[in-house]
Amino acid sequence: MIMTLVQWDSRYSVGVAEVDEQNKEIVAMLNRLYDAMTAGRGAVVLEQLLVELVQFAAHHFETERRLMETHDYHDLGDHDSEHRLLTRKAAELKERYDGGKMQISLDVLLFLKNWLSHHIMGTDKQLGTWLNGKGVH
Repeated sequence: MIMTLVQWDSRYSVGVAEVDEQNKEIVAMLNRLYDAMTAGRGAVVLEQLLVELVQFAAHHFETERRLMETHDYHDLGDHDSEHRLLTRKAAELKERYDGGKMQISLDVLLFLKNWLSHHIMGTDKQLGTWLNGKGVH
């Protein structure tokens, strides 16, 4: 049985199917790491998860940027700044791990949880409302 920290539900939805499907990946990564940590295998999954996280961030943020540009999102600059910050933090976590400076998975778990609670529940929700108003669902 997989231990979950967060169960995806409608409160995490931004109302845009493409973005929601990608945001579900963040929840899945968070839960995979949490499950591994509770089973004492956090270090085993951490390296692969960090690789996935860096790749995912680039792809996900490109999707959102395309939607923002296509629909003339009024807050593109701030949203983009947040994306750059999250991308930098993900790369920084990977570098720390590669350099042997991170032995535990807690930093990554907290980063993913913060991404969920702040970026998705705040910034992405605002974007979703804007896009819904433009007929994007």
